[in-house]
Amino acid sequence: MRNVTEFTGAGSRGTIYRWVADGTFPPPVKIGERMSVWLKDEIKKVVEARVSGLPDREIKALVKQLVSMRKQERAVI
Repeated sequence: MRNVTEFTGAGSRGTIYRWVADGTFPPPVKIGERMSVWLKDEIKKVVEARVSGLPDREIKALVKQLVSMRKQERAVI
């Protein structure tokens, strides 16, 4: 989580989870019973979208696309 907050510039865990809840940040991927991770490529794309000034509605669309791609890739494996 520390790496995620540092990379994004979010001040806290709460900010990250608020972004996830409102759809402007990709949710973590569960890799164990009590462990989740974020995918660096997804985070990078969302940060780049924010820096470029995209409005929240476009960032939400990007996040939906990223999550959809994640599910499609998992289905192929």
